[in-house]
Amino acid sequence: VTIRTIPTKAAIEVMKPFAQNVKTPTILLKPGRYTLRISHPEYQPQTIKLRVGEDQNPPAVVRLNPLPSQSYAVLAGTRQGWEKLSTSPYVHNDLNLLARSLQVAGYPSKNISLFTSVWGKRDAQRIPSAERIRNALSKLSKLHARDRALIVLSGHIARLSDPNEIYFFPENAKPERPDSLLSLNEILNSLKACPAREKLLILDNGFTPLRNAKPLPPGVKLADLSKVEIPTNLPVLLGTGQHLRYPHAQARNGALLYFVERGFSGAADVNQDGEVTVKELSEYVLSKVPEHTAKAIHSAQRPLLLGATSSSFVLTRPEKSLTLLQRARAQVRKNEIAKATQNLHQAISLKSNLIEAYLQQSLLLYQQKDFKGMIELCNKISKLDPTSATAYHRKGDAYLALGNWTEARKAYSWSLRLDPDYPESWSQRGLTYQKEKNLNRAIADFTEAIERSPVPIPQRYERRGVALFALKQYEKVIPDLTEAIRLKPDAFRLHLRAQAYYSLQKYDNALADCTEALKLDQKQPEIWFTRGVIHRELGNQTEAIDDFSEAIKLRSTFARAYFNRSLSYKSLSREVEAKADLERFAELQKSKPETKED
Repeated sequence: VTIRTIPTKAAIEVMKPFAQNVKTPTILLKPGRYTLRISHPEYQPQTIKLRVGEDQNPPAVVRLNPLPSQSYAVLAGTRQGWEKLSTSPYVHNDLNLLARSLQVAGYPSKNISLFTSVWGKRDAQRIPSAERIRNALSKLSKLHARDRALIVLSGHIARLSDPNEIYFFPENAKPERPDSLLSLNEILNSLKACPAREKLLILDNGFTPLRNAKPLPPGVKLADLSKVEIPTNLPVLLGTGQHLRYPHAQARNGALLYFVERGFSGAADVNQDGEVTVKELSEYVLSKVPEHTAKAIHSAQRPLLLGATSSSFVLTRPEKSLTLLQRARAQVRKNEIAKATQNLHQAISLKSNLIEAYLQQSLLLYQQKDFKGMIELCNKISKLDPTSATAYHRKGDAYLALGNWTEARKAYSWSLRLDPDYPESWSQRGLTYQKEKNLNRAIADFTEAIERSPVPIPQRYERRGVALFALKQYEKVIPDLTEAIRLKPDAFRLHLRAQAYYSLQKYDNALADCTEALKLDQKQPEIWFTRGVIHRELGNQTEAIDDFSEAIKLRSTFARAYFNRSLSYKSLSREVEAKADLERFAELQKSKPETKED
């Protein structure tokens, strides 16, 4: 600021406004003594005392120090919002992971307001209610122009009776109470009131198509956000302009925020300048999300960027630890385990609380079959982040691999306490019950896994089918195995369904399934044996003998195959062969009796 003397006795004049293009504003003062407080939205205020003489003094220059720019984030998501709406799985995972990545990328933890249902159970101040989210948004008005603001809302966004209003449903939303909801206009107005020039709003909207999804209640309509009028100076990234959003097929995250987090962590830094801009992030997300969902789920989710679509301000400057983590993830996909391990160690040495690196490390330990080391690592992760259901789940996997069903079940149960929408934990816990022959409990858990899965997983139908088969509930076995086969044809599944059909005396169906199974795998003696039994039941003794013979070729000690072939020989009056097979059967029974189940 340049201060000059006015030679006349005119009033104080100040050059206004302090526009951004005015490099050095000038203040004109008449002679006298002054105490001036000089302030500017982008600079630290200063108070100075000076005396202005009658004559023309040389200009006094006061240099203001720029305010340090700060990065702020409001992350809020609800699993359900209103009891009449379907659940949105993975909301906590999405936002918790994003918050951790933002911290590593330069957002101070005190500047990140994180609200999820899981955190709300541990700390009431973090319940994603309308009041708390509204309060966090109001604080954005106190930011400075040089600051950066990121707002991410994940959950249900819909219209009610007013066709002109769209609402986000926070925790415990009550449509009859407008104050329990957050309107989109209210959210946009909070951002308009925020002085920060660098702002980004991300809305992970849409409904996840679950098997147990509830129909929309009367009076609630899906909102097409692609038609919403957005201020031209505000970039808004939408999960979808339509109504459905999808999960990432492998990770326990929604597809949109999975790639948003990867982008923030450095994957979107295409020019490798160490900075991720809005333009880079949006281009990365808008290409990756539809590419992944089309390939993995056969239905593309297409995010949209509205408002300031050409905005290129810097969102994050990822630390080297995140760059190393991204490199390690890519190396794991290429099966370059040694290189990935080295990069993860380096990342952790730079950032000792980088939880994502520890979680990636736990997968490598599983591949290396270091299950005890994996358990120790998962315990460490749980101390760093007590809300990490993934840490407990992977500890359960390690115990399961060690054959400790009880400890595995305890770990999976803890995982489900933290995140009841963790279908793989339901499935794995069901497996521990199945190992201990507690089949009804196993079936209940497999059912939860199936109903909570955003995408159908054939293994879960197969597991429930196996448990039902053990209980001889053959009529229920067939639909589960049919679905598993539809999703992924497999010789084991076809063979098991054939046995269910055989038990129901549906021999033609059983025969067809065995034949299809043998097209996929001719090296399994049990399948040849089962088809032989079916042929014998249908009176096709020659075909039965051929199939039993194939089973014996693959396993020369297959006692039941000898016994059944002897029956077919006897039916054809081939007494010599029948007697030889019976003798071989008796010999095998003496040396190594087969179990009752066999």
